[in-house]
Amino acid sequence: MTDNEELRNDAAENTAQGTEAEAQQVVVDRVLSWQEGAPTETVREELRKAAAEVGVEVDDAWLDEKARQISDADPATS
Repeated sequence: MTDNEELRNDAAENTAQGTEAEAQQVVVDRVLSWQEGAPTETVREELRKAAAEVGVEVDDAWLDEKARQISDADPATS
């Protein structure tokens, strides 16, 4: 599985379940679609904004991890 596949299929926090996990996945999918390869801080801010828009809380560790993964993602494998 490539990094992008993992991000698209299993990006929710380990403690998230049900609707919360789905919302977190939507946030990652949205940001990955537009921000892959962008600077980590840009991606982190977009993740934070998207999470706020859908009303899901995420911790700083999750934001940091997903921002790094999206920033490092290969646009050719999206």
